[in-house]
Amino acid sequence: MKKAIIVGATSGIGKGLAELLVEKQYQVGITGRRTERLEALTAQKPDSYISRTFDVTDTKEISDKLDALTAELGGLDLLIICSGTGDKNNGLEFAVTISRQ
Repeated sequence: MKKAIIVGATSGIGKGLAELLVEKQYQVGITGRRTERLEALTAQKPDSYISRTFDVTDTKEISDKLDALTAELGGLDLLIICSGTGDKNNGLEFAVTISRQ
């Protein structure tokens, strides 16, 4: 089974991608700030989702939590970042920073 993590999966594109990947037989780690939304999505298919609440504005926190979630999934085939970072111009820089940590 392939494994993916979606950062920012509580609504919109992130949530839609999470649901699509589960349909495609992925095990999906989902993250976001809204615990109740993560829990609601996980409850739909508890064997397919692992959810963690965290805030992407703390790059140390996100790096540590992504490492832990990757370990819990048993590896990672796909990382999707769909969360806002508060600065509309730094999405690529944010992704590069995360990948280097």
